[in-house]
Amino acid sequence: MSNPKSVRVRFAPSPTGPFHIGSARTALYNYLAARSLGGTFILRIDDTDLARSSKESLENILESMTWLGLHWDEGPGKEGEFGPYFQSERSAGYKERAHRLVELGHAYPCFCTAEEISEGRERMQEEIGVPMYDRRCRDISAQEASKRQAEGEGHTLRFKIPFGRKVQVKDTIKGNVEINLEQIDDWVMLRNDGSPLYNLCSTLDDIDMKITHVIRGEEHFVNAVKQILLFEALGEEAPAFVHLPLILGKNGKKLSKRMAQTNILDYKEQGYPPEALVNFFTLLGWSFDGETEIFSVEDAVSRFRLENLGRSGSIFDEEKMAWMCGMYIRNKTVADLLAAVTPFVLEDGRVTAEQIDAARPWFENLVACFQERIKTYSELPPKLRAFVEESVEYDPKARKNLVKKPDTKALLATYLQRLEGQNLPPSWPLRPAEADTALSLPSKTGPSKTGPSDASGPFATPMEIEADARSFAEEQGIGFGQLVHPIRAALTGTNAGPGLFDIVYLLGAKTCKLRIEAAISFLAHE
Repeated sequence: MSNPKSVRVRFAPSPTGPFHIGSARTALYNYLAARSLGGTFILRIDDTDLARSSKESLENILESMTWLGLHWDEGPGKEGEFGPYFQSERSAGYKERAHRLVELGHAYPCFCTAEEISEGRERMQEEIGVPMYDRRCRDISAQEASKRQAEGEGHTLRFKIPFGRKVQVKDTIKGNVEINLEQIDDWVMLRNDGSPLYNLCSTLDDIDMKITHVIRGEEHFVNAVKQILLFEALGEEAPAFVHLPLILGKNGKKLSKRMAQTNILDYKEQGYPPEALVNFFTLLGWSFDGETEIFSVEDAVSRFRLENLGRSGSIFDEEKMAWMCGMYIRNKTVADLLAAVTPFVLEDGRVTAEQIDAARPWFENLVACFQERIKTYSELPPKLRAFVEESVEYDPKARKNLVKKPDTKALLATYLQRLEGQNLPPSWPLRPAEADTALSLPSKTGPSKTGPSDASGPFATPMEIEADARSFAEEQGIGFGQLVHPIRAALTGTNAGPGLFDIVYLLGAKTCKLRIEAAISFLAHE
């Protein structure tokens, strides 16, 4: 293993599309390797494909990595001594050394037309079973090549793969893999217009930036062979290679395009907790201890070792990812959860930031009611509408709970009288002076995250409201559910949600009265 102080890894995306799941995992493993080895994490932008590169894609990469917390030590916005960190700004050095390789006999100009290259590939396919360049320009003399170049004949520069030998790729995951070079193409380093291509740029940048570990997807394994030869030709030591196995779908096959190309910022817009995604992505090829599934990135850094990465493809399980997001949401403090969901609540447009600030304890109680019921932040705003709108519409199941018993109207009217006799909190929106009296909600499974379960104050607590409702049902000679279901339907317009008496407590006296009266009126016209 390299000296930890000298470890330098790089994540080198091409800004030709959105930052997706595979990109996220590769960036994450580079980040974890750098942090665990006390090294440097470099973000390098491989933008030599100028026709397809875009500012939008670059911004997407930078925003995605920042959102996930994968902060780089060197790269865009964090210039270091090995910059610039955009390949488009380093082109002069690529061309100079490509021509130097020709002088050293490791490369040659290729004058073949596209038609000739295609014809040669077809012939090689027939002869050796591999559709590769037939090397027809490889043995052109230096004198003839110089003459043709001087006459302005178009040409590329190709790397000359050495014949009659094999090369060994030392890979941390795959082990030592020996490759016969006879079927490796004499690959193009410079195009006809002089622009450099990936393998040349990547190798030279890795040399110049003193990269010690190249951690990337296994689709780049064939490039490792070409790059190792280029390192040799330049008299440089190749870095350690780590080629990550594929991410697979639940069917065990390559991840579908729909998932594989998912823009990470789509998850941000949908309200996925970024720390949960980092946790989930970390497990796509690595195990914390074989049992632990929920851990912080700091914990992962303390245990992460490249040699412990898995050798086989990892399953991308959307259900597990959603479960993990839910776990992270449940483990947040209510104050932190309110802060996380507030942008989504504001975007929903039914509540203002000023209203949240004026009644923060009330909103914290409201958010706490749903903390066990959401897996993304964006799921919350629709659930809050019954609490912040003047009235509700009954969904089909709520409507059924209201109309299935002929005596529901009378039951609602009688219970409303009972409820009015209790000292319920005022209805939202609370005035700032009243916000301090918005009490913490008791939990049926233990203390609320916002306060003790035996909340005290000037108002009836949810437990007291529930106890009285149970007494009422007993007095009426009905099962408790016969009361709970129509009351929930009247108050929320749904048949599911938080505890009913938490709902009563949060809606407050006036809103409960208006909604039960609206339900009675609805039943009168059914």
